[in-house]
Amino acid sequence: MYENVIRIERNTQRKFTLVEWTLGNKCTFACSYCPDILHDGTAGWHDQKKLTDFLDVCYDHYHTKMGRELIVQYTGGEPTVYPKFKQLINYAKERGIMQSMISNGSRTHRFWKEVAPVFDKIHLSYHGEFADPEHTIGVAKIIAETTDLHINMLMLPNRFDELLTIATRLRDECPDANIQLKPLQIGFGDELYPYSEAEQHVLATMHSFSKRAALKSNFPVGHLKTTYADGTEGRAVSNALILDGTNKYSGWLCDIGLDTLNVDMFGEIRGGLCRVGGSYGNIYKDDYTLPTQPTICDKEWCMCHLDLMVTKEKV
Repeated sequence: MYENVIRIERNTQRKFTLVEWTLGNKCTFACSYCPDILHDGTAGWHDQKKLTDFLDVCYDHYHTKMGRELIVQYTGGEPTVYPKFKQLINYAKERGIMQSMISNGSRTHRFWKEVAPVFDKIHLSYHGEFADPEHTIGVAKIIAETTDLHINMLMLPNRFDELLTIATRLRDECPDANIQLKPLQIGFGDELYPYSEAEQHVLATMHSFSKRAALKSNFPVGHLKTTYADGTEGRAVSNALILDGTNKYSGWLCDIGLDTLNVDMFGEIRGGLCRVGGSYGNIYKDDYTLPTQPTICDKEWCMCHLDLMVTKEKV
């Protein structure tokens, strides 16, 4: 379907940089498909002053010098249990920076009533091994009152039908949420779990199903524009690229480090989870140099949904 694509990019004219921060690796869940390093708490938490200082550097580099909008997205572990979470998000809010996060939604309803209005968008990840559907539906309703909401259903094969039923409930009871069925990779690597043919069909044709109301912010949506060799244009979603097996961009020019930036749990700065382009330095060593030009992709597969949203062009 996408064999003759020569360029892929977000379907927007806006230029922005999304900085994804892994605040730590402590999580309230310990899912079977999640590597220990992403939830066991061994890395500790980032120093808040180092994070806000680096935020100022990113604002100067990407916004002031390059004219890009700056977005920060928090992840973990579970970012909402970061000890100075409220101070951090209020700092970014005061600077006028758009904010998003990826959370399992496990905090109390009272917590979400307080923090949700600070955010432009919130991504909830539904993990069927630990999440309580009643609690999650309540959280989703609270968030959707003030904030754009996206819910990723992590579709573990041995609970596929159960998760599909819960996704349908979320769709019906939370009409303002955008809900996506997300295929899982083994160890979060390059290989998908062994989905049946019927499950693959559901993931390919029902990857997103919602009763969406108008967006509450101008946070960029996750739609992709594709350009083909004959000059025609089309649309794509990251799930479809992964399931179709056409998420291969080795040798392409990639705006990793420009469209996205990633700070991992140890403070290492890279363009994305793919690590294309190598390390730009570390926030604790103050030796970093942020990129100004695209790089050539050297990975066989592009498996991370956020990395897939980065502009790429065949050369």
